[in-house]
Amino acid sequence: MPRLNLADALRYFFSPIAFVCYLLAYDSNLVARSREHVNFLGTVVVIASGVLIYLLYRFFLYDGIILWLHDVFRKSNYRIYIQSRYMFPKSKFSPASTRLASKIFGLVNPNHFGQPIRKVRAAAIHFLYQAGLLVAPFLVLSIAYKGFSEILLFSALFIVLLWAAVGFDMRFEDEELVLLKQLPKGKLDRIAKEFGLEKRSITGSQRPRRDVGSRSRSVEKPAPTD
Repeated sequence: MPRLNLADALRYFFSPIAFVCYLLAYDSNLVARSREHVNFLGTVVVIASGVLIYLLYRFFLYDGIILWLHDVFRKSNYRIYIQSRYMFPKSKFSPASTRLASKIFGLVNPNHFGQPIRKVRAAAIHFLYQAGLLVAPFLVLSIAYKGFSEILLFSALFIVLLWAAVGFDMRFEDEELVLLKQLPKGKLDRIAKEFGLEKRSITGSQRPRRDVGSRSRSVEKPAPTD
């Protein structure tokens, strides 16, 4: 039977705890009334819902949107590196290309996390994203029905948690890019070819063009003087 570790707890079980904390800050009386009707089975259901929350977040938000935004606004990461190395059917700014590049990276090095501490770091990043996103409905409800203190609290939580998540995620992806560049390129080429991706070749038409104006100025000779 597989054992749960800290990385699993961060991914699957901490988001419901964060949700209960937000609910307590939003309406403590509601939480107090709910405790009278929540038994042991209800507690288990609440904690187990963290698995569903994580799966939905991972498929629709992180893999589908967040990683794609990283590729759009960043200059380099391991997915951009893979997309620049091979001819993808979709453009670089396509979510489908982001998903495919991420899948290739996982197949090239299934154990790319290496040390257990990297698994915990990756899980902590996902927890920060989930905790930050779960603030959003409480922030909207606070704006509609609560006062300034609740709005300030949930606004600060929303900004700080997502800012930390994005920052740590960018650092982690920089490390993954370094790990990818250290791997044998032959394996990367073989896996990419299995997905029907051909390696890009630099031809004359694909090389960057020099500025025509600057070139003409550099070869222009001064007019003869009398």
